[in-house]
Formats: sequence, C-alpha cells, structure tokens
Amino acid sequence: MRRIYIVVHNEVFPEQALKAATQMGERFSHEVRWLFLSETAPLSTRADFEQLPHDIINAESLADTTEQTDASMLVFQLSAHPKSHYVQRLLNFTRNLRIPYLFVKEGQSIDFSQIAVGVGFLEEDKEKATFASAFGRFFASHITLITANDYGSKAEQHTNAIATLLDKFNLSYTRTKARKDSFGIDKEIVVNAAAQGFGLVMLSATREYGLDDLLFGPKERKLIQQTEVPLLLINPRGDLYALCD
Repeated sequence: MRRIYIVVHNEVFPEQALKAATQMGERFSHEVRWLFLSETAPLSTRADFEQLPHDIINAESLADTTEQTDASMLVFQLSAHPKSHYVQRLLNFTRNLRIPYLFVKEGQSIDFSQIAVGVGFLEEDKEKATFASAFGRFFASHITLITANDYGSKAEQHTNAIATLLDKFNLSYTRTKARKDSFGIDKEIVVNAAAQGFGLVMLSATREYGLDDLLFGPKERKLIQQTEVPLLLINPRGDLYALCD
C-alpha cells in the first residue's frame, strides 16, 4: 500500500495536516504515517502521535525515503504566519521529490471540493493534469483551469491537454482566463483563492533557482507565506509518480 506521510518538523502537533492526510488516505486508499525528521524524533513518544505508525529519517534523505517506501505525498503543517527562512528550509528538502507535497497552515480549512489549477506556458504545467484528475475522480472535486493571459498559445495548448484528460474521466471542471500572464498567474490565483471559494491550489515549483530566487526567495516560498488555503506543489520533472493509477 502506498503511503501519505505527515512530516513532523517542529514541536507543534500538526492537526490540520492530519485532517488533510486522513481524508486523502481514505479516498486514495493509501496508508497514512508520521514521518519524523531526526531532530524531532523524541516527539514520537507523545501520546498524540500514537494513533498512527511512524518512520524516522534524516531530512537530507527525504527524496530517497519517499522512493523506497513508495510514498505518494508529503504533508507539511506550518504556523499561520511562517518565517521565510523556515519555509525555505522545507523547500530545500523537497527540491528533488518525484511526488507532490502539500503545505497547510494552522487554522486553515481542509476542503478539497473546489480546486484551482493555474496553467502557464511552461511544459511542466501539463503535469498537473494527473494530480487534478485524481482529486476529481476520488474526491469529486470541481476543478477550475485558469489559463495564463499570454500573447503566445502555449498556455492554451497546455490547458487543452489537461482538459482532454479530465474529459476522459468525465470530471467536473471549468475553464477561465487569468488577468496576469504566466509570470504573475500563480500569485493572482493564490491571493484570490479564499475569496473565490477554492480549498486547494496546485502550483508548479520553480524549475531552477536564479540569482533573484537565491537572494529574495522563489515564488513558492512567498506564496506559501501569503496563502489562506492549502497549496499543493509539484516539482517540474517528467518522471513524477502519479497519486493513483
């Protein structure tokens, strides 16, 4: 059975992460387990954590562990106002993952009935199709495909490709156009997600860190700090593991 890991990385009990992982475990028929980073391993003795089995690893071996254990997703819980350096630390651990990773914050609602998927001109945006379809199939989520307002046709083509897969499973979805182009679409969606009733936003992580990303942080770090709804991040690589067959 595949595993959904709740990553325990601080001393706060991740209540919202547990809710999210439990819902996904039930719908996807995956096992839910705690994953303790080595520095938080002593927390495994607390009674709060006895309801689920756990594994303990070094943070640097996160990618290897997820492959060896056939994990399908990682779930992280953050404080309501996480510090940038702490978010970046977690993003550094997840850079090489072949599975999606979910960030939820303390106090956020866990509701996957409405999902926003931004689609830009980058080839990796098409990879969101399999993950969006999984939520559509197993959660009956309504999926909103939001196409970047670009001059070229790449974003439109990628949206068509995602829609083709959603049509294959007869899933409920809507197509709409963003005001911003591919460089601004993610921020536009995240900032307005709660007001528009979305319970989850899917994002592609930065392909390669440039100088600005190293100095000021990648887009996903800033969006994780700003967001009022959970964010599902997908690394830009062609050998990703699907959530479900």
